[in-house]
Amino acid sequence: AGHLSPDERNLLSVAYKNCVGARRQAWRAVNTLEQREASKGPAILGLIRGYKTKVEEELQKRCNELLEILTLELIPHAPDPESKVYFLKMKGDYHRYLAEFATPENHSKCSSMAHDCYKQASELAISKLEPTHPTRLGL
Repeated sequence: AGHLSPDERNLLSVAYKNCVGARRQAWRAVNTLEQREASKGPAILGLIRGYKTKVEEELQKRCNELLEILTLELIPHAPDPESKVYFLKMKGDYHRYLAEFATPENHSKCSSMAHDCYKQASELAISKLEPTHPTRLGL
């Protein structure tokens, strides 16, 4: 359990990237709309904020779902340094996505977790992967 082939790893990455990417894009659009329509009164603002909250909840759920899989299964059982670097970078990416819409109280926690994952991935890549390795270059 916890071991994925490179093809399976890429499928997982693309699936979550598409799912989360669409919601990140929706959140940015709704956030812009909220700022632009703020003067139009509480009823409009209430609708926009309600939708924004729904998008944030979906984003949070999807990001946390993948972070749990990465943390409990994929990173601890990574069969080689390349896989571990790939999954640590992915974990950093999803903490960064959470930071994008986090409340001020949670923003620094999410950012710091992303930074720690990228740092771990980078240190491992530098010590175990060739300088020209695609996964190392992807960091």
